[in-house]
Amino acid sequence: AESGASRAAPAPAAGLNRWDPSSVQFIDPAAHNKNSVRVAALLVVSAAAAGSSALVSAKLGAFVHLLAYASWLGSMTYVTFIAGITMFKNMPRREFGKIQAKLFPRYFALHALCLLAMGATMALGGGLRPKYAVGLGASLACTLANLWYVEPKTTQVMLERYELEQAESPDPQRVKALRADFGKFHGASSLLNLVTLLYSFCHGWWVLP
Repeated sequence: AESGASRAAPAPAAGLNRWDPSSVQFIDPAAHNKNSVRVAALLVVSAAAAGSSALVSAKLGAFVHLLAYASWLGSMTYVTFIAGITMFKNMPRREFGKIQAKLFPRYFALHALCLLAMGATMALGGGLRPKYAVGLGASLACTLANLWYVEPKTTQVMLERYELEQAESPDPQRVKALRADFGKFHGASSLLNLVTLLYSFCHGWWVLP
C-alpha cells in the first residue's frame, strides 16, 4: 500500500506548478515572525545597546547611516545576483514575471528610503561633501525613475504581452512590438539599477575611515 501511494504521489515540480499559495493559509505565523514584533525587538535592542545617550550621541547618526547603507547594498546584491537569477532559472516565465512585478515596487521604495536616510545623516553630521551629494542624488534619481515610471511601464507591457500571448489568435506584429517595448523598458530599468549598484561600492569605499 505504501509503495502504491508513493507511486501515485505527484513529482515535486508538478506539485509546485499546480500550487496556488494565495488560495490557502499555509501556516499560521508565530508571534516572532510578524513584522511588528521584529521592528519592536530591533528598537529595544538598539536602544539597549546605545544606552541613555542615544538621542544626543553622534554615534546614532553613524549607526543609522550604516544600517541604511547595509540594507541598500545588501538588498541590491542579493536581488541582482542571487534571488533574481534563482527565480528566473526555476520558475515558469509568467509566474516569475508576476512575482517580480510585486517585488520591485517595494525594492525600489526601500532603496529610496535608504538613500534619503544616508543623505540626511551625512548632512546633519556635517559630512555631506560634494562627491557624496552627487552620488547619492544621482542614485536617488535613478531609483525614483525606476519606482515611479520605468518599472511600472515594464510591468504594464509585460502583463499586456502575457494577455495577448494567451489570446486565441494573437496579432504577431503586436506581440513583436510588445516584446521590443519590454526589452527597452527592462533594459533601462536594469541600467538604472546598475548605476546605483556601482555607486554603492564607491560610497562604501569613500566613507571608510
